[in-house]
Amino acid sequence: MEWHSNMAKSIDAVVPPTGGNLGVAANFAYSRARNFAAHALQSAPNKPYYECKPSMSETLRLSPFDLFVDPLLNLQDARLRALLAYWTGKRAGRTMPTRADVSPGEIVSHLPTVFLIDVTPPAVQPAHFQVRLMGTALNDMFAADYTGQTLDQGFSEKNASMLAKVLGIVCQLHRPLRLHGILPYKQGKEPFEIEAIFLPLSVNGSEVEMTMGELIKRASA
Repeated sequence: MEWHSNMAKSIDAVVPPTGGNLGVAANFAYSRARNFAAHALQSAPNKPYYECKPSMSETLRLSPFDLFVDPLLNLQDARLRALLAYWTGKRAGRTMPTRADVSPGEIVSHLPTVFLIDVTPPAVQPAHFQVRLMGTALNDMFAADYTGQTLDQGFSEKNASMLAKVLGIVCQLHRPLRLHGILPYKQGKEPFEIEAIFLPLSVNGSEVEMTMGELIKRASA
């Protein structure tokens, strides 16, 4: 199965590296994601964007990693599809659910691989995202527990910037995103293939104040 479109383009191939200036990189990612939304709205104006099928589709490569942001939510793992369906049901016609809408007791089977990340505006730098919760399976997967740490505290500079880009798009567009590809999480450790979904949550229904997600380690071929 091909995991990304041949049309996938590296962010850094279009916008030269900015010396670690995440704001520029994130703004470019936002612009690309808005283009996806525009195509979707043109093709199905009465549907939420994540339910639409744009006439043009491509993924964003988070260079220099072999990781890709998929705005079409072409989820391969049934567990991620189930969590998206849960989020959609709790959304109940709104842009996104509130934090109070989500009950851990309703997603028990997901909890080992679920994560929660608190968001501080303007949500563009790694320091703006703090890990509130990591499931036990994620702690085992990464051989670490990042609970209570901001991305810049718990991750390498490159990994923190990459995650901040993804979370920034979710916060900017108030919509779910899929991440997939090869995740190198520690120097000297063997990278592995993952699939994840990021889902926005709010307090007042208008601004993203938390991201709920689930990350699955793909079985080796």
